Amino acid sequence: MDQTRLMLLVSFTHLNAKLKQTIIATVGVVFGITVYIFLLSYVTGVNRYVHDMVLEQTPDLRLYSGIKTPQESLEDKKREGGINFIRHIKPQNTSSNIKNGRHIIKELTSDKRIEIVSGSTRSQIFYNYGSLSLSGLITGIEFEEEDKMFNLTSKTIKGDFSKIMNQPNSIVLGSVLAKKMSLDIGDKIALVNQSGGKSIFTIVGIFQTGMSTIDGVQSYASLQTVQNFINVPSSYLSLIHISEPTRRTPI
Repeated sequence: MDQTRLMLLVSFTHLNAKLKQTIIATVGVVFGITVYIFLLSYVTGVNRYVHDMVLEQTPDLRLYSGIKTPQESLEDKKREGGINFIRHIKPQNTSSNIKNGRHIIKELTSDKRIEIVSGSTRSQIFYNYGSLSLSGLITGIEFEEEDKMFNLTSKTIKGDFSKIMNQPNSIVLGSVLAKKMSLDIGDKIALVNQSGGKSIFTIVGIFQTGMSTIDGVQSYASLQTVQNFINVPSSYLSLIHISEPTRRTPI
């Protein structure tokens, strides 16, 4: 006990001998630790935010009809048993439609291991407004299922996302795209599909995901509207998104 008191007495004596240096050293240590904790918390928070934001845009499982490259050509069949050198085989002219997509969704919905199933149709388009023309993507969705999976309502910064289901030829644009074209709620925009068909859409909402690669090209409309726009039947689905019950909570 006496040794402990002696050690404390010596420590306080040296600390009080040069009080200014002691205060400066203490403040420096406290400031350094504070900055370290702040930077560590900031980096951890940013990494977690980006991680959650990316995951929120991605379903647990995605079904689609991919591009198929033929393994055999007419030349291969003509010279059976010989050695053939074939280059630049073109992809087959197949549709991106998922065969029996509606039936697949029905079967997956009845599976208790799956929480949400959402079918959609996506197509490349051109946005025309005045003299400005930009390429992009339009996705036709069933709003309720897509909102449950990707929390679209929380990403809406203007307008009402759900109006695409009730208002004919209505569309929701990404924030970067709307800013580039100086568009706002209620404005009309012309869309041109891959076949050259043109339709006029009314903007009912603007969304923002925080990712410019999405907000600068993506737009949404109802599934039926997009199917009519690209001239495909009501059974046409190019994407099926699947979410498990353990899906992370939205940001």
